[in-house]
Amino acid sequence: MRKFRLVIKTTSPYIVALILGFILLPLAVRSAYIQRGYFAAGGELLLPLLFVLLVALKSEIKEVVNEIKGAWM
Repeated sequence: MRKFRLVIKTTSPYIVALILGFILLPLAVRSAYIQRGYFAAGGELLLPLLFVLLVALKSEIKEVVNEIKGAWM
């Protein structure tokens, strides 16, 4: 049970970011269509991946800051 809670705790930010990315994807596709004037596959399709990468980057930065704090103390 503890392992399950740990898995949920560590993966939930990624799941939320992925869902948010898929929610915003139709808006990005629509905006790109308005700007281009035609449908095309572009960088807006990578929006869910961008949100997941931002969450991963945030956790990596947090780890580095904690390591630096540990080295100074």
